[in-house]
Amino acid sequence: MKLIATITILTVCFWVGAAASLVSTINGHVRLGWGCAEPANTNLSFNIYCAPDLTTPATNWPLLTNILSTDALDTNDPSGTNYLVSLDLWPAQYFFVATSSNFWGQSSITSNVVATPPAPQPINTLKIQKLP
Repeated sequence: MKLIATITILTVCFWVGAAASLVSTINGHVRLGWGCAEPANTNLSFNIYCAPDLTTPATNWPLLTNILSTDALDTNDPSGTNYLVSLDLWPAQYFFVATSSNFWGQSSITSNVVATPPAPQPINTLKIQKLP
C-alpha cells in the first residue's frame, strides 16, 4: 500500500480561547489532507508521524495518530480516495509524514514532509524604546 499523492497542509490556524476560569489557553488546529489510490475500507489505515525539527530521521519520529481510512475519508470527494485529518497540537513548528497500512503491514515513509509555519525570525530592525 503506497501513498500515491503527497500530503499537503490544507489549513493551519491558531486561535486563543478563554477557559471558564478565565485562564487563556492556546491551541493549534492543523488539518492534513492526502490522496491514496486505494479507496476507503476497514483494512486501510494511515499513520501520521510528527517531529518538532528535522534533526531526527523521519523513520524515528513518534507516531502522532493512526486513523482508519473510513474515518479520514473526505466526504466532499466523490472518488473516495482523498482523506483528511484534524489535529489539535500545542502551537509550535511541526513536521509531518504519513504511511499507509493494512492487515499485511505498513508502507515505508513515501510521503513528502509538510510543516506548520515556523516561528517568526528575529527582526534586526525592530527597535523598542521606553516612553515617558
